[in-house]
Amino acid sequence: EDPTATDFGVASECAGLIDFPSFLGDGYCDGFPGDGYNSDACGWDAGDCCTGSCVSPTTTDGAGYECGTAGYLCYDSTQPSYVLANCNVPLSSYIGDGFCDSSEGDTYNTEACNWDGGDCCESTCVSATYSCGVASFVCLNTEASSYDACPASSSSLWGDGFCDQWVGMCVCDV
Repeated sequence: EDPTATDFGVASECAGLIDFPSFLGDGYCDGFPGDGYNSDACGWDAGDCCTGSCVSPTTTDGAGYECGTAGYLCYDSTQPSYVLANCNVPLSSYIGDGFCDSSEGDTYNTEACNWDGGDCCESTCVSATYSCGVASFVCLNTEASSYDACPASSSSLWGDGFCDQWVGMCVCDV
């Protein structure tokens, strides 16, 4: 990388990967796995793709976006909202949007998807497109401070003789 290169202020390696340098750091996550914007060379879209590093532009001309407008898809392993590369979901914009997608075929609220980008635990959720908690938390992340080994045990459905899907993850309703 050449820090003195005249390539719109981004590293030379990044400039060779993208078409529009103005997309970097504009608050909008322009990232899909394998594209240039959401890559290490481009600083993960200059921080736009992670809840902890995105900064909404404060320009007077109205350029830029409010962070989270396009959701987050964080591949920066130094960020809490980091999503592993083997997270295969139909709509990546659902990850890290503040809404716990725990009933979407059990693909979002998984370790591979960093527990829906942190959306499913009260202690890891960051409000974005949605306010945290608008869809109740189903915290399966054993490392989160708000993890409850069996959140259903305090429910009126516990012990009613029926195997409720969300109760079933705690040893089916015995």
